[in-house]
Amino acid sequence: MPQGADRRLETPRHPPRRRPPGSRPFPGPRLFRGRRQFRAAAGRDRARRVFAGPGAHRAPDGDGVPARTSGPRRRPGRRALLHHVAGPLRQRDRLSRPCQVPAERGGVRLSRRAQRDRSFPPGRRAAGRDPLPGGPECARRGRLRCRREAQGLGGPGGRRDALRRGPRRELCRYPPVVARLRPMESAAALAEAVRAGTLSPVQAVEECLARIDALDSKLQAWVEVDREGALRQARLLAERVGRGEDPGPLAGVPVGIKDIVDVAGLPTRLGAGPFAHFTPKADAACVARLRRAGAVIVGKTHTTEFAYLDPAPTRNPWHLEHTPGGSSSGSAAAVGAGIVPLAIGSQTVGSVLRPAAYCGIVGLKPTFGLISYAGTASLTPSFDHIGVLCARVADAALALTALAGHDPADPYSLDASAQDYPLAIAAPRPPRLGLFRDYYRAQASGAVFRHLEDVAERLAKAGAQVVEAEMPVDAAAFREAGDPVMRYEAAAVHAQRFKEHGDAYRPGIRGLIEAGQATSEADYRRALIRVRELREETLKRLEGFDAFLFPVAPATAPPGLETTGQGIFCAPASFTGLPAVSLPSGLDEYRLPLAVQLMAGHLQEATLLSAAAWVERVLDFQERPSFA
Repeated sequence: MPQGADRRLETPRHPPRRRPPGSRPFPGPRLFRGRRQFRAAAGRDRARRVFAGPGAHRAPDGDGVPARTSGPRRRPGRRALLHHVAGPLRQRDRLSRPCQVPAERGGVRLSRRAQRDRSFPPGRRAAGRDPLPGGPECARRGRLRCRREAQGLGGPGGRRDALRRGPRRELCRYPPVVARLRPMESAAALAEAVRAGTLSPVQAVEECLARIDALDSKLQAWVEVDREGALRQARLLAERVGRGEDPGPLAGVPVGIKDIVDVAGLPTRLGAGPFAHFTPKADAACVARLRRAGAVIVGKTHTTEFAYLDPAPTRNPWHLEHTPGGSSSGSAAAVGAGIVPLAIGSQTVGSVLRPAAYCGIVGLKPTFGLISYAGTASLTPSFDHIGVLCARVADAALALTALAGHDPADPYSLDASAQDYPLAIAAPRPPRLGLFRDYYRAQASGAVFRHLEDVAERLAKAGAQVVEAEMPVDAAAFREAGDPVMRYEAAAVHAQRFKEHGDAYRPGIRGLIEAGQATSEADYRRALIRVRELREETLKRLEGFDAFLFPVAPATAPPGLETTGQGIFCAPASFTGLPAVSLPSGLDEYRLPLAVQLMAGHLQEATLLSAAAWVERVLDFQERPSFA
């Protein structure tokens, strides 16, 4: 035996002592916290069982070393022993054993003392080094689990990769993380975990980026991903948490931004050709407020051309052959696939509510002017809204609290301050809902009509008051009233650009602009007056109700990418500027999401979200797309 070799790892020359029947060959699920304990417990019997030559034992998780069929027996190295002895414990004791961290990071090896006993106190750095992977945020008050990368994803640097090929592993004393970012994770729950110190914002962003890599080649929800910027912002947030500062209500929440909303340093493409591309130097108002609330901007999501009809390449996460809706196609698909828990969209007719319905998520369009539209490309200034797409009603309430408020840069901004919307949904009560069948009976498909009848019956049995009501006009008349306003203002917004690049416009938006050019100013003003009259009549009929209940779309997501579906049932909320929310409520026979819409009075977001939270609880929609 070479001089200095460790005799404790050598195969014993004397016959092994007999063990009592039924005893374990090694000390079961003990936590090996030191080198001596490890060798004493596993050195003799386990080493002989694992590396005994032909017929060698393979670890239960499939990572064992193939048996040797010829040649002399080899004495295992310490790293191989750690892998094979601790391997069976990884799944069983995943949340109870201490985590493993590499003995070196970034090419700089830790001191021998640090490797031996991991003597760094929680929350402290060694001079010139990060004691733990991921920076000081991993050691905050000893509560965060040390991770080299987004472990569990199996990517480069992950747990499995590091155990196979990485540097020598050591054991640390930091307790494991109990919160992890999962598909369709609630933004509110994620932010609470970050604020409490049980989840690192760096980990949340890394897992989000890993999902983009895994899913977006088929989903095509993202047009621009800002990896470096997102990770940089997450590290800054982690440092704030480590210093004990308040990181904001949306701390560490990864967010996608529709590609008509300006994000400083990222191209704004508007879903159009190169003639329309530009790179803004400043954030839009809604993006700036998200950053102040602690959200992490991951990138830009696909939109239809100029946020109108011409489809984006994005697919529906429930069925890739179906449309996700539009124009906030990428934002809805990214949330529906569980890539991000929160995304920003915009709505002129149905561009938030309809994609949310098609993708099985929550979509909120607040009162017109409650969220500033400054820094966002406009289609029809009288109807343009910023909206939120998310996994749960609680997420919408949290996001609206951060986004709402007056902005002098937006001429349409309301002089209204944000409320504590999460408090409004803390204890929702059964709402009084108005159901007007005559409004949607002619346009809704049989499946949608029957589903809404079933939903109304379930809500009534659960305690809600569902009362038959009437709208001023039916859905088709509502849409016709606002169309002249939309055409005229779209032509005015695009006048100069259309004059220079009209041939580059796609058919849908080109037809809208040409129709607007043929609309007279007198027709436009008459249409504005008619829309305002419908708004007043709708508000009168809302008196005595918490919200109106009706469908979001006439049918589920249509097949193909040639259309984004019909937004006829979303027109009342958009044209009147009243708040509305889309809630997933079931699946049809083809496993495509069905949804219901709630609409409330002017600036009645607290009432609307309370009713939505109660309906969400009763319907209890828990289905998830298999694609995610």
